[in-house]
Amino acid sequence: GNVDRVHALAEGGARAVWESGVDGQCRRMTTTGLSWLGVQLVDVLGNGWVNIILPAHREAVREAWDSAIADRREFRMDYSWVSADGKEIPVHAHTYPLRNKLNEITGWIGIVDRR
Repeated sequence: GNVDRVHALAEGGARAVWESGVDGQCRRMTTTGLSWLGVQLVDVLGNGWVNIILPAHREAVREAWDSAIADRREFRMDYSWVSADGKEIPVHAHTYPLRNKLNEITGWIGIVDRR
């Protein structure tokens, strides 16, 4: 579907793209994001994505993300990821709801740019 096309276009690009279910649990991330972080997909699946956020930013990001899910709205935020080797990676994330033909949210797609 459309999400598969977005992921195909994003692979190897300058942006990281990730997808989650309605519940906000990570289901996929492009190799671009994984390579920035030096992690495997299994490391970010489910709630594992929280561990890639700089510890000082985790609570604020998690609260903002939970609020966006509850309010069914886009999520935009500047914060930092932290790579497996401890390097801070400043990012801007913009996450959009994915909707079906009935306009129901079926998941989320996030685009992450390095700042």
